[in-house]
Amino acid sequence: MPALRGVAALVGLLLLLLGPTAAPAPKTDKVTVKNGDVITCEIKSLRRGILRVGTDSMGDLDIEWEDVVAVTSDQDLLIETTDGTHYLGTLAPAGDPAMIEVHVADEDEADAEVHEIPKWGVVLITPIEKKFIDKLKADLSLGYSFTKSSDVAQFTFAADVRYRTEKFRLRINASSIITDQKIAPTSRTQEILADYRYFLKNRWFALALGGLQQNTELGIDLRTFAGGGGGRNLIQTNRSGLSLFSAVTAVNEQATEGGDTTDSVEAQLGLDYRFFVFNTPKRDVHVLFVVIPSLTESGRVRTQLDTRFKLELVKDFFWELRFFASTDNKPPSGAISDSDYGIITSFGYSL
Repeated sequence: MPALRGVAALVGLLLLLLGPTAAPAPKTDKVTVKNGDVITCEIKSLRRGILRVGTDSMGDLDIEWEDVVAVTSDQDLLIETTDGTHYLGTLAPAGDPAMIEVHVADEDEADAEVHEIPKWGVVLITPIEKKFIDKLKADLSLGYSFTKSSDVAQFTFAADVRYRTEKFRLRINASSIITDQKIAPTSRTQEILADYRYFLKNRWFALALGGLQQNTELGIDLRTFAGGGGGRNLIQTNRSGLSLFSAVTAVNEQATEGGDTTDSVEAQLGLDYRFFVFNTPKRDVHVLFVVIPSLTESGRVRTQLDTRFKLELVKDFFWELRFFASTDNKPPSGAISDSDYGIITSFGYSL
């Protein structure tokens, strides 16, 4: 759809323009693991229980965080803990291998506060001066199926792009499901969603969100929405994450039948849950459930459920199983149904 393709191109251009040209950090960090090996490297990130480091001779290495017994780094690092506390500083070995030592310099750098933090409580490490491309994470997946007996072909595409700094996280999701069959019109379920979270104290965050959606099954040729709200990360560990959020959005809908356009205001009440296992093979479960009552159309309530299971096949290549469901108790008059759901399998790559 031209509108969706245009927004996708614009988003890609904006992400490229945001990028600074910082030089890579020197490889002077040291990581000691359980077997006594000391790896001289550059710390690139800690997320989901995996410490990623860059080395001169072995390239990038992924080290399970539970196998690390000591870390030394003179880089300026952002360290985030399970309770949402942020530290900006350098790392030094602690006397206890179950702890890490963070040195937070004062303004004149004449002295530094030293904080000992339980290693199990650290969920994120990000170098502050990293290049833009190193802060950018993306998952891309494609799927295609064709059944001769029913003459049904289905194409699926999904992209999940994330950009994280010490102050905010920007996430952009795009997906397209196109089903073509001779006995019925082509069905399209497509969307581009943007989710911006600015981090506050005690795991709270301010939220801005917007997007474009198309669902011919539910009678929507184009839905555009934008708004804001807030939420809180209730669980934040190296194995799982759970956040609740709410928002108010302004909505414009164009129906598939007759091209009628309506404006409305909706609330969004959402639950976002992730569970991940970093032992090989890596596995990732993501559940997003949103209830959307209309504030201007009496009695109208929509729901959206998106559940994804990812299994890493080889490094950075994965297989994905997805179940999605959307309901609308008062869809536009041209809707084929008041619900749309499906199961999709695809293969993808993590950048």
